[in-house]
Amino acid sequence: MDMEKYTERSRGLLQAAQGLALRSGHQRFTPEHLLKTLLDDPEGLADRRVRAAGGRPEDASAKLDLALAKLPKVEGQGAGQVFLAPETARLFEAAEKLAEKAGDSFVTVERLLLALAIEKGPSAEILKQAGVTAQALNGAINEVRKGRTADMCHAKGVPAKYAAPAEKKVTWLNDPLNSKHCRQIGGYGHAVDLAPFPIDWSNISRFDRLNQIMEAAA
Repeated sequence: MDMEKYTERSRGLLQAAQGLALRSGHQRFTPEHLLKTLLDDPEGLADRRVRAAGGRPEDASAKLDLALAKLPKVEGQGAGQVFLAPETARLFEAAEKLAEKAGDSFVTVERLLLALAIEKGPSAEILKQAGVTAQALNGAINEVRKGRTADMCHAKGVPAKYAAPAEKKVTWLNDPLNSKHCRQIGGYGHAVDLAPFPIDWSNISRFDRLNQIMEAAA
């Protein structure tokens, strides 16, 4: 697994999923930890895609709680260590192949979610029971993207790992911090559907606040 192949948002959620496994006392980082993290993400991307695919994310989340509660817990020696489960490694490989097939150089959150629905295992079964099939989920993703890829955003001057091709509308702005598409949260601009252009990405240190926006957008 090459973390450089994943968007900043995907990386953050993967770290959060590992943290969930650690806090739960689980020694194996499973696909169920990742799916639970995606569905509980405040940004709500996975939740929206599941609903668009005709599914019930709240049902999936409840079933995941039950599944995670059944996993063995480690106490004493060995606690505090989390290892990548083989099925999780296969999941990442599947997500990377899905991204490549879709024309993305980076693995987005949607590709991780789709891989969870495709790869056989408890997560795929939970999604199925919640009304989500891989085919319906893929259709929902394609409907929103309408052929856009992270690489197409990159061609506009935005690094692909910060791109948000799945948003319904991408607005290219010269002054995003003062745009109606940007709202201030905690002193930082939070991107709704924007990607700034043009920017001198060779001197990114000049755009610290802007970098915060793009990480949120990814």
